[in-house]
Amino acid sequence: MPRIYDAHLKAVVFAYEAEADALTGARGGGTGFLVGTPFVGPGPGPDHLHIVTNEHVARTCSFFRGSGPIPGLVRVPIYHVNDWTAHPAGDDVSVAYLGLAPDVPALAYQNIRDFLTPERYKEERLGPGDEVYMIGRFIGLDEGAENTPTVRFGTLAMPDPVRVPNKYRGLDQLSFIVEMHSQSGYSGSPAYIVASRMEFAPAKPTPRPHYERLLGITWGHYPRFLQLLDPETGFPKDEQWVIADNSGMDAVVPAWTIREVLMDDGLVHARERNEQRWRGTDPDGVVPDAVS
Repeated sequence: MPRIYDAHLKAVVFAYEAEADALTGARGGGTGFLVGTPFVGPGPGPDHLHIVTNEHVARTCSFFRGSGPIPGLVRVPIYHVNDWTAHPAGDDVSVAYLGLAPDVPALAYQNIRDFLTPERYKEERLGPGDEVYMIGRFIGLDEGAENTPTVRFGTLAMPDPVRVPNKYRGLDQLSFIVEMHSQSGYSGSPAYIVASRMEFAPAKPTPRPHYERLLGITWGHYPRFLQLLDPETGFPKDEQWVIADNSGMDAVVPAWTIREVLMDDGLVHARERNEQRWRGTDPDGVVPDAVS
């Protein structure tokens, strides 16, 4: 695995239930990340900034602390979010629109242009063995007034995304399956796929360009269930006596599912209205929402 981009660390935000928790870095919560979409125009303008996380994180967390310090900003920003747009089909993704980002460096958020798409997945010949990493909260090592994101590494375990039960949403969630250890706190983490330099299928090694894409957003780990043993007999107890264990398989919602939420009609309209205000063409003359 090559050295990852420091910019990806800056894009990660930590999620908290209360503002006091965000200020001190209290335990609990999850992860999210900042995503930028381009100014449509006409004319130049700053990118639009959003927070992306799992719906099951957005349901309980309203405060998100940015990673810092960010060049040009005097403090680590804390975003208070109550207005979320969820995926229309119930997938475990929610997006909050923060506004235009004229004062936020482009390296402090993930650009939508780098999202993996189904077409890119096929064209770039991605598959099992390609390296994956995610960036998020390792609860217990993240206490304090600033974020310290941690990185966990693994490999793509299956050639295509499959549907697996999502206990948070009550549906079968389309997911990439990644051999990568996760735990509570990493929900909402961005996951990136790094193309291997060589492809060994179908017949012989073939060189590929080295690059990475946003694979998607981590929503949980796939469990395995272990039977409890009777200490007296050494044999399993009744089959209902089981404990849930971590299988080491991480489940990642594909990046194109996030894009579907970002293209929600309500979010598109909010961005269009803010651009009108930025250009001074809004009939109400309202100052645009901006992140600073």
